[in-house]
Amino acid sequence: MTQFFSFLGTRKELDGLKKESKPKRLFERSVNQNPVRQNAVLILKHSTAFPFKTRFNRIICSYCHEEFQNMTILREHVTADHSNADFNSAFYKVVDDLKVDITQFKCNLCSVDMANVDTFMTHISRDHGISVNFDVPFGVLPYRQDTTGLWMCLDCYKSFSEFSQINAHLRSHVKILTCDKCGATFLSKQGLRQHEKSFKCNKASYKPRFGKALKHRSNTEIILQCSTACPFRTWGHNFNCVFCRVQSNDPVGLRTHMANRHANFDIQLVFSRKLRKDFLKVDITDLQCKLCFMAIDSLDELMTHLKNDHKQPLNFDVQPGVLPFKLNDGSTWKSAICKMQFSNFISLKKHTSEHYHNYVCDTCGEGFITENALVAHTRIPHDNKFKCSRCIATFTTLEERNLHVKTQHTNLPYMCVYCKDKPRFGTWELRCEEQVGRKGNVKLKSNEQRYARSARAEARIATKGNAKALLECWSLCPFTWHWSRFKCAYCEEGFLQCAELRAHVTECAPKHSFKDIYSNYKEMSLINVDVSEATCRVCSCSYSNVVHMRQHAIQHGYHLDSAQPDGVLPFRLDKEDWRCVICREPFNNFLKLYEHMNVHYQHYICATCGKGYMTAMRLRKHSEVHVTGSFPCDKCARVFTMRAARDHHKAQAHAKGPRYGCPHCNIRFKTYYHRMNHLNEAHKEKLVLYKCNVCELTFSTSAKRGAHVRSVHLPQQRTFPCAHCDWLFKNKSDLKKHMVKHTGDRNYSCTVCGKSYPRNKTLRMHLRSHEDLTCKLCGSLFKQRSQLVDHASIHQPDLNELNALGSNKITT
Repeated sequence: MTQFFSFLGTRKELDGLKKESKPKRLFERSVNQNPVRQNAVLILKHSTAFPFKTRFNRIICSYCHEEFQNMTILREHVTADHSNADFNSAFYKVVDDLKVDITQFKCNLCSVDMANVDTFMTHISRDHGISVNFDVPFGVLPYRQDTTGLWMCLDCYKSFSEFSQINAHLRSHVKILTCDKCGATFLSKQGLRQHEKSFKCNKASYKPRFGKALKHRSNTEIILQCSTACPFRTWGHNFNCVFCRVQSNDPVGLRTHMANRHANFDIQLVFSRKLRKDFLKVDITDLQCKLCFMAIDSLDELMTHLKNDHKQPLNFDVQPGVLPFKLNDGSTWKSAICKMQFSNFISLKKHTSEHYHNYVCDTCGEGFITENALVAHTRIPHDNKFKCSRCIATFTTLEERNLHVKTQHTNLPYMCVYCKDKPRFGTWELRCEEQVGRKGNVKLKSNEQRYARSARAEARIATKGNAKALLECWSLCPFTWHWSRFKCAYCEEGFLQCAELRAHVTECAPKHSFKDIYSNYKEMSLINVDVSEATCRVCSCSYSNVVHMRQHAIQHGYHLDSAQPDGVLPFRLDKEDWRCVICREPFNNFLKLYEHMNVHYQHYICATCGKGYMTAMRLRKHSEVHVTGSFPCDKCARVFTMRAARDHHKAQAHAKGPRYGCPHCNIRFKTYYHRMNHLNEAHKEKLVLYKCNVCELTFSTSAKRGAHVRSVHLPQQRTFPCAHCDWLFKNKSDLKKHMVKHTGDRNYSCTVCGKSYPRNKTLRMHLRSHEDLTCKLCGSLFKQRSQLVDHASIHQPDLNELNALGSNKITT
């Protein structure tokens, strides 16, 4: 018997064959066990439908998860790279119906055009004999574009220009299934069942303050349908449209956009998937009833009016489901419920939500609208468990401690863990070199064995590699700029002339390595490079555009990661003509040009206001503007609400010496204007003038030009009222000058006679009275300049004779 089956091989070989058979992947088993997904696989296999996924309304390939800007590029990508792909892999991490593009929808078996998915499934079953399960859904969500690029709805034939609009509109044609525990929404029962199995939803263990879970959705729909309440979202300091990606920091502009673009919006589209059980923000500045056009002041009056006068089915035992705001024109922030006034919208939003606190934390007493917000809050420790390793400060959360370390302990962040004294270093490379030097006989672990790099670390390494490749391929001039001086990036020697800097860097670069540049930085930063005389070291061709330099370096075999920044910041150093090398915009000095580069290299975005910056250090410096609280000055008794205001006060009022220094002779001046005059007169440098973009006037400083534009070319609005009278003023400075009339303060005293005056201008006029008012002809002394002028008329005939004699002498 053993010999008879010997051709099959030995038992070990048979066992090996069994081991080689790999188990099916999880999503393959889910497809084979799900008849809905089996129908979807038939569509992918026998038609030209292109599967895709979305993340924040961005299009992603279902096979390789690469992101694309539009659907046309996705079609070309799938055709070229995934023509023989495993269709089961398209369902990886898909809980709802699979999204497919059927713009060019055809049958792969007979090349017949198909109108929709239903027609296609009937066609392959009837004409090609393929088994289709018509008792269950087909498991796909179809999208289609017309010839002009507009997205077409296959149910109501509406067209949309943006993918985000059609993506939100399709949810109005399907039944939305909601998880009762956490409020997550799904398009299919399969997605809801998988969510309930895979995720541990927050159980209803917290009882609301009003005794029951309040379902406010119906009240919210009636309010939006029967009134002019304008729904909106917020992101930082911007107000966002709930239907499209339009952002505006002006509430008037948002209301105009809603009236023009979304006048008759679909109520169901307002309730996005992210809203869940949270309250919707609405602007009730111009609140009216759509049924009788009656003007209404508050949300409570609106609900009473709709309930009593129009018999709308509002439930007063349930909350309205909206957070009302009166945004007005954005100049004042008043609560629409209790009439309290706030300095900014963030404080107003936090206060408004306090009126609808359904759940309260038992530990700290903080209230929340939804149960999910309370559960997330309880996961944060309520005592200061996180301590700073470099000072005595303690923090409630890990994020607060990390922010403290990044902003307060920026120097020498890397510590050696092998030495007893725990020395610190400015860069990671210096710390590694020190470890190798001190423990030469100990074999340190490799980077792969010691730790796994994060995505952020990999991005920094790739950016450094890009900068290194560009500096090796091109004769760029790396430099730094500090205190009006250009410094060599290798040895930090300073220069005032750009030509001298370029000549020095050409001699200094061969003596140093690329690591010497980053050793001078406390943290990762972009390298400033001068591209005025940039030539390729391989073929001697010249470019000034960094994008062309990158492409040219790749042609010579240099490796650059296209997914990461170039690592360099290009400039053309020319003191006669400061211009941006990217957009060619002119500037008066290098400082303004350097600040302008934040527009083109927004690698770090402020989460509060949305501004972008080149480096993390600049973002941290900017973020101090948004830090509010109590910041006392340690030199005087003044207290400021913002840290930036406190620092500006200390620099101006308690400066150790003059702030502005001359880079040539080291003389320091109190103001920027005096230093520029000194550079022009003593060192013959070109005087910087700031020209008005509207008229022909020029100014010595940018601040004076800005004041001129605001006062002359912009419409003046008197929005600063006096609290003691009916006067209105254009700005806070004029109001402060006016307040002297009511307070009677005399803070400006004469150092000669001791008289005091309410304004500095009046004091300067008074000081003229102490000038030398002696007549040069007769020696008479006067107390006032007007008396001296009247007296000078007595000597007028003598002056005429002297002038006549002088003119005769000249002519002879």
